[in-house]
Amino acid sequence: MATLHQETSAIDSIASLLEKISDDQSLKIAHYCQYSNGNDCTFYKIQFEGANELKVGYIFYNVSTCKVYRARYKKMAVAIPTDVFDLLLDIYNYEKRRR
Repeated sequence: MATLHQETSAIDSIASLLEKISDDQSLKIAHYCQYSNGNDCTFYKIQFEGANELKVGYIFYNVSTCKVYRARYKKMAVAIPTDVFDLLLDIYNYEKRRR
């Protein structure tokens, strides 16, 4: 089980990656707590919206382990299970190649 400091650090790192992904794009990104049992199980969701609020993807992951349980992003193939950081880097590179 991760400590609160580790979870906060992970969320900050994820926020930085999301900022990089949204740079120079018309992506709107929402990152929020989807579920928590109040003890040791907290799941976050990252939602990506493109032009006209069209949903283009999402990532559903455990904050303590950073393990992704469900994900989809545009036409990119997403292998589950994966680490949220690995997936965000894949999305960053996917978008970089598209420019």
